[in-house]
Amino acid sequence: MNKKIAIIQFPGINREYEAKRYVDYAGLEGVIFRWNRDHKDLEGYDGFVIPGGFSYEDRSRAGVIASLDPLMNTLKQEAEKGKPVLGICNGCQILMETGMVPGLPNYQLGGAMAENIRVRESKILGTGFFNDWVHIKNVAKPGRTVFNIAIKEGEYARVPVANGEGRFVLDAKVYEQMKKNGQVIFKYCDAEGNEKDEFPVNPSGAQDGIVGICNPTGNVMALMPHPENSPEGMGIFNSLAQYLDRENTNNANNAKNFVLKADPFKRDIKQYQLPKNCLGLAVDLIITDNEARTVATALKNAGFENVDVERKTHWEVCYSNNVADVKDLKDRIIKTDELLNTNKELVVDKLEKSDKVYNIKVAYQNDYVGKSKLNTLKNRLGFKELVDIKKSVIWQIKINEDDAKKREEIYQKVLDTNIFYNPFSQECKKY
Repeated sequence: MNKKIAIIQFPGINREYEAKRYVDYAGLEGVIFRWNRDHKDLEGYDGFVIPGGFSYEDRSRAGVIASLDPLMNTLKQEAEKGKPVLGICNGCQILMETGMVPGLPNYQLGGAMAENIRVRESKILGTGFFNDWVHIKNVAKPGRTVFNIAIKEGEYARVPVANGEGRFVLDAKVYEQMKKNGQVIFKYCDAEGNEKDEFPVNPSGAQDGIVGICNPTGNVMALMPHPENSPEGMGIFNSLAQYLDRENTNNANNAKNFVLKADPFKRDIKQYQLPKNCLGLAVDLIITDNEARTVATALKNAGFENVDVERKTHWEVCYSNNVADVKDLKDRIIKTDELLNTNKELVVDKLEKSDKVYNIKVAYQNDYVGKSKLNTLKNRLGFKELVDIKKSVIWQIKINEDDAKKREEIYQKVLDTNIFYNPFSQECKKY
């Protein structure tokens, strides 16, 4: 009987059939396993693949909503038994957000999948979603992970990539340990196998050109490109099949002695202060905010029944000293529709504040959207008085608990889910 591989499908995953096809080609039996099935059924499978797509429309950020699904707790338990888990593209993002990779104790986050940056000769050519064919090279010894047993060190393959948040960002101390452990499995390379840490060879701006990493024991791997869409990616699935063939399990490197360590994460959220000569524009949706509703639902599914969430977009617009009429500047900016769509959004003057409402402001550490808006307003629309624009999101966390001590405990636990921000790619301040 063929070994069974569960192809995990969350809402928005769209590469499940391609993943199943390549699992089947390897002589295994791929079974599409939807997120709303009984999670205990996962115990009957020999391995798992989380394919690509856009689970929950990448709301909040790519992979984080799915990472909090109760199914992932069962998947962690199965991985702890030594069962193989492969995350491709969105699956890679989900594994990073769960902490299953890089594999720190207690599933502590060790990095992030940040927004793509296309860089050449130190110049940023573009950001966000990118779709093209790339080359990836196995830089680890065969068998360091379940998924490279059948791939020679230095062997490379041409595969497609399609994502908006595919840039590996890893904690510096953790990354040094990962390199010593051999946990970096695949890197971007050119058509001759040469590594080059700039666009188009490295299409996402990923740290050191990283494209695939594993956990210390090697049974969990996160990979951004799509090997299931290229014949040259078949080695990854053949490796899985060889590992699951009990006669060949010795081909897999015994990596139980490899561990990762990190200092306990300390959350330090400082108070936000609007800089001098800057406008602060909080923008609210007139229509239903599906992103906020999804985050609230995910928290309720995680056990936070008394927590509700609202969201605002925040723009920090800074101007030169010679601006005499700030209100006029604000009105003119709003009329451009660059920072908001006035058909479905409006600027709000005040946010709800009470003992039961916690407002936090979350921004990407590299805010290229703000830079792009500044360029448009200043150089195309003639707002020469503008000097900087920064975009962020204000999350309003409402906790329906009268006891102040319990309310604060709930707030800290909600933050610990990391649903609102990833500290390796984003920064958070009280608002």
